[in-house]
Amino acid sequence: MSDDFPVIPCYVTDDGADLQFYCPYCRGPHLHGGGEGHRQHHCYTDVGSTAYNRGYFLKIDPAGHQHWLEQHKAPKKYRNLQPARKAITGTERS
Repeated sequence: MSDDFPVIPCYVTDDGADLQFYCPYCRGPHLHGGGEGHRQHHCYTDVGSTAYNRGYFLKIDPAGHQHWLEQHKAPKKYRNLQPARKAITGTERS
């Protein structure tokens, strides 16, 4: 299923409730509830809406997200984002 959509590495927020990643199109964070899987885009810039027009697949991957930040030249305030100590899988929170 994820082969049909862009896969975006993300991390779990500190409260364990959401997944978050840095968007290179609007240059800000996107936040989604639940676990890994397909999401509709939250980017409402013209370029982001086009790039994510069918949504994207979120994958919990804090190390991959750090690489994503570097690859997309994220502002420094986003480069120090730390992965949460809690983890969520599927739609359950732990």
